[in-house]
Amino acid sequence: MNSHPATPSPVRPPNRERIAPGQVARVEKGGRLPIPAEVMREMPWWTRSTIRMMADLVEEGIIRLYPADRVREQLRELIRNAQDEPEEMAGELLAAIADRYRELPLYQDYRITLQKEVCTFLGFQLGERASLFVQPREGFLEVMSLQKRHERLEQYREETTLRPPPLSPRSPSRQRTEK
Repeated sequence: MNSHPATPSPVRPPNRERIAPGQVARVEKGGRLPIPAEVMREMPWWTRSTIRMMADLVEEGIIRLYPADRVREQLRELIRNAQDEPEEMAGELLAAIADRYRELPLYQDYRITLQKEVCTFLGFQLGERASLFVQPREGFLEVMSLQKRHERLEQYREETTLRPPPLSPRSPSRQRTEK
């Protein structure tokens, strides 16, 4: 870690009413994923210094990236709880925890390096070019395959469809189009 304090980047404060849009990002050679700067500006914890992130393999095609120092104690607690289980169950739980949570570096230039195990979970092989959807969420970054993004949009299509009121016969919009 750097010995000098990091200069905080300009970030937007959390606002539950504001919709933080995601962006498509292209995975480069070696599993490098450049996170769009606009997405990183939405993260109040980002200080423009290299940090460790904890990748949570949520479901096939979706991972969440948390600042590792913010979730490390919770991870230790999961491990302690697993160790308290009967031996066979403890072994399985510990293996699942080790597989599900992986530390990754997030570099000061907004680049994260994905491990091959994370790449295959997202639906592509390390070394392949792939496009992923990256969205800022409260407290973490969500990274998903484009297929998962499309599935989410389809799943919530009805609940997220705009239904503007019909134009009245004398509305300003209709008058402009009639002229």
